[in-house]
Amino acid sequence: MADKPGVPEFWSKNRIEEQMRKTAQVVNQMQKGQGNNNYRVTLDVGPALLTEIVVNFAKGDQIAVISPQNPAAALDFALGTTYALVEDRKITIHHAADTSSRVYGVVIHG
Repeated sequence: MADKPGVPEFWSKNRIEEQMRKTAQVVNQMQKGQGNNNYRVTLDVGPALLTEIVVNFAKGDQIAVISPQNPAAALDFALGTTYALVEDRKITIHHAADTSSRVYGVVIHG
C-alpha cells in the first residue's frame, strides 16, 4: 500500500501558503478515513502460524486492531485463534495453520 502524502515537519521561509495547502490536504484525507495506518491482508497459507506486515513507523507500544473481512476469517476470529501484536517496524498476526482465504483489515493506533 502506498503511503498518502504527509505534511513536512520543517519548511523554508516564505512557504506558509504551501504549508496551509498540504495541511488541509492531510486533514481532508483523515476526514475521509484515508491514512497510512490501515492495511488489508490475506493470511499466509500452510504450516505458518504467523503473518507479518512490514510497517516502517510501527513501534512496540502501539496497538493493532484486526477486523475479519470474510466468513472464514470471522469464524477464526470468533474462536479466538487470531490476534495481532505490534513490534518495532512490523505487525505480526498470530493465527492457526492452513488459513487459506482468511482476509483481515488491520489498523495501527498509538
